[in-house]
Amino acid sequence: CCCCRCCRRQVKEAFRKLVWQYHPDKAAPDARIMSEAKFKEIKLAYETILQHEAGYRPPPPGSAPNAHYAAAYWHAHSADGRVPWGQYAGHETEWGFYRAMLKSGRNNLALLSVMGLLAIPSIAAGVAILQSIVTDKREDEEERAPENWRPDSFVVNGQATSHNPWAANSHVVDIGRYRQAQARLRAQREAGAADVSSSS
Repeated sequence: CCCCRCCRRQVKEAFRKLVWQYHPDKAAPDARIMSEAKFKEIKLAYETILQHEAGYRPPPPGSAPNAHYAAAYWHAHSADGRVPWGQYAGHETEWGFYRAMLKSGRNNLALLSVMGLLAIPSIAAGVAILQSIVTDKREDEEERAPENWRPDSFVVNGQATSHNPWAANSHVVDIGRYRQAQARLRAQREAGAADVSSSS
């Protein structure tokens, strides 16, 4: 939790200050022996605290340098086991990368990847649906009122906007469809006039 992290940071910061305060290289020559004893005591206390974190086990005294202990020490001091020069997206090993992928939280790499892959087709489907709605609406308008989309009705300030993609009311007017719609409209009017004359 956040509180535990803050406490750990405070403890680390306090130990860091103590280490710098009692470091033998910074002490006066006459107080160096006392500083070394205090420094070793602080270091031992800090290693005792670290034994309960991240599986850190300090190497036995006098043992040869070992990369395993160095890695454990690094992980004990880092926030989430990541290293800035890690080969696998900030992790030292491939297994560490996959383990971090399956962790829960807002930085879950698997969840973010799946969401990214699902977002692309969902956006494409939404755009296709919107486009079909707009196309159907435009076709309905053309069928209902063909006189509203005459080529001369798309003239603004003396300039034709029918083929201008930047115009606010741009439509690509198909003259053939316009003539067919006009013929249908004329036929409907004539049929309506014939019905009125026959009924009277």
